[in-house]
Amino acid sequence: MPSTAPIKIKPKQPRLVFYAVAFLIIILLGVLAGGLGYILERKALEGSKVQPQTGASIHPDWLLYQKEIFSLEYPKTWQAEQNQKEEPKGVKISTEAGLVNLWIDTARTHRFSVAQTKNIKSQKSSEIIIDKRKSLLTEYAYKDDSFFLTLEIPASTSPNAIFWVAANTQEIKKEALEIVNTFKSLVVGK
Repeated sequence: MPSTAPIKIKPKQPRLVFYAVAFLIIILLGVLAGGLGYILERKALEGSKVQPQTGASIHPDWLLYQKEIFSLEYPKTWQAEQNQKEEPKGVKISTEAGLVNLWIDTARTHRFSVAQTKNIKSQKSSEIIIDKRKSLLTEYAYKDDSFFLTLEIPASTSPNAIFWVAANTQEIKKEALEIVNTFKSLVVGK
């Protein structure tokens, strides 16, 4: 009879332990990546928040928003926020009852929805002087006594500037137009 040698069989590592360790490593990497993304996003948002400056020249009690290509003044009761990187250069200045949107060097035409068009009570266009340039102002008055204004300051030796203004009241509209009137291009020879 042939002799048989005893075979020693090593127990295999359970697959469950392997998968558990791999799963924990993946979770740890996900948490680290999420935390890093959160920190980087917070830094980016902090960079887009506007640090108000004092020293407005037209309205001494207002704040000054100034970037390398333009400046605007606005009341202390309003808030300014720089446009995000993926948006054209500009700023949003807002309060509870109004909004001033500014875009630099981009063409923006507003298109009203059917519902918005039905609610327009009147429309008028006029020319005004902003930053020593003739500008076309179009004002839409709504049936609920709110307003929407579009203003284009054409490029000459300074960049093109587009404003959209939304105001819930006549008083806010007047204040928003005062903000627009403080616009100054800081670029010469474009």
